Amino acid sequence: MTGVQTCALPICIPSPAEQKLSIAEAYTFGAATSRNIEGRFLSALINGEPEARDAWTAIARYNHFLVEHRELYHQVAPTARIALISAEPKNPLADEFLKQSVLFETKVLTHLDKGAPLEQFKVLVMPADLPKLSVEQSARLDTFRAGGGVIIRAGKAEPGVGARAEAAAGGPRLSLEPRGYVLGQLTAKPDGRTLILHLLNYDHLAPAVNVKVRLNLSGLVQDLSRWEVKVLSPDAAQPQLIGHSLHGSVSEFTLDRIEHYTVVTLSARLGP
Repeated sequence: MTGVQTCALPICIPSPAEQKLSIAEAYTFGAATSRNIEGRFLSALINGEPEARDAWTAIARYNHFLVEHRELYHQVAPTARIALISAEPKNPLADEFLKQSVLFETKVLTHLDKGAPLEQFKVLVMPADLPKLSVEQSARLDTFRAGGGVIIRAGKAEPGVGARAEAAAGGPRLSLEPRGYVLGQLTAKPDGRTLILHLLNYDHLAPAVNVKVRLNLSGLVQDLSRWEVKVLSPDAAQPQLIGHSLHGSVSEFTLDRIEHYTVVTLSARLGP
């Protein structure tokens, strides 16, 4: 996505911003992660070097936030109804979808039977240059199509494929302005009464300011009038909602800043 600065461990110590984003990213997308404090980092911690202390403080702050708000990550599932089929780790279409804030999941061609079932999705987007499908893969895709699923084949530089996929999927949709380096992911609790929007700012040098968010929850929530919205962040400066409105299935608001990681929760109020 962005100007992420990398270094080869144990030669250097990842910056506080990198430490924070790696933790937030893993929990946002339900990935397994581990952190080994050794080599240069461990030596610098023992010697009290400021660079190591700052990185350690960043890790502690984010770990504390995750423990304090574990309900945001426990027993949740992505809400995306679009899956992008990939034959290899790097997929140019994925880069385009991320830039357009399209909510999607990735399915690897050789493991269509693993992970989230195809029936969970409404749309499959397949790069035009995928290798020839096996008999079993073709059968799985035929079953998906027979169940009402839509398959879109797209070239690497084909314009508008994200919008086509969103229109066919019928929601939910996320719009961020300015797009900058902010990435969004939407998850939900099993009962559908709590939705969690994760926003990660991959610009390590500056916060994203006055980010306009439009979240269309068509297919998930028809009437948001009795829902409440809260904003949380492990960063020092607590972001604020500006000009928040709920109408129908659409929530619109502006976040005054996203330093590194911000979470917005939408929850149905109890009662009649």
